[in-house]
Amino acid sequence: MARIPKLIVFDLDHTLWPFKIDECVFPFRRKSDGRVVDGSNTNELKLFPEVLETLQTLRDEKHCLAVASRIKDIAGAYQVLHFLQIYNLFTFVKIYPGYKIPHFRMLQRKSGIDFVDMLFFDDDRRNLRDVKRLGVTTFQVIEGINKKTVENGFTEFANKFSSTSDN
Repeated sequence: MARIPKLIVFDLDHTLWPFKIDECVFPFRRKSDGRVVDGSNTNELKLFPEVLETLQTLRDEKHCLAVASRIKDIAGAYQVLHFLQIYNLFTFVKIYPGYKIPHFRMLQRKSGIDFVDMLFFDDDRRNLRDVKRLGVTTFQVIEGINKKTVENGFTEFANKFSSTSDN
């Protein structure tokens, strides 16, 4: 049986949703029709099409999920996670500006899960490169999280272990 990650970590901007929180106009609000908009009332904030279903499936399968994001507007990011109704799908949420390494060190301390047992999805190659140095399996997201991207990430994770056991 293929090895699976014990912690699956997601970036936010351009990974779960197709915008940058720090470029949106605060305050954010949820309208009576359920849409989430920024303060300009012209920008609708929504997830990539398959994100909600993919995250729900992972949680239903008992995977531990986390967020690691370098967003400067920390309160805004939390607010959008709540408004888009995905906050409660994550066991750990680490949002603050700066280098991603402290996010993962905190996730490791809080979860007790070794870096080698983590899988990280992000659109930014710099973040992936930095986190990979810790031993985390990383996977670049091109057009947002979807089922196929997650499957490919799981394959990459499993392959990392099958290639080391073949030596």
